[in-house]
Amino acid sequence: TIFYLLAMFALGMLMRNVAGAFDLIDKARIALLGHQWLGPFAYKLLSCSICSGFWCGIAIYLLETNFFSIRELIIWGLVGSAVVFIGDELLALRKD
Repeated sequence: TIFYLLAMFALGMLMRNVAGAFDLIDKARIALLGHQWLGPFAYKLLSCSICSGFWCGIAIYLLETNFFSIRELIIWGLVGSAVVFIGDELLALRKD
């Protein structure tokens, strides 16, 4: 439904662009990027809207489902990639 699509987009925006209340999200993002082992992975993840969208889709699926299916997990990840990518592109067009 549209609710899950909006949740994927919101989670993607929160992960990549929003500072959050009292800059909590931004501080967590900076700490994650500064980590010795996770930092390079997190940088690649957060710099790619398709990659972060995939994981947002998976997170929403895992929060939503009662029955695990690898097929649906992959589909939700791909849908998350598309939603976050399209949302980022639309926001970029709006800024221009």
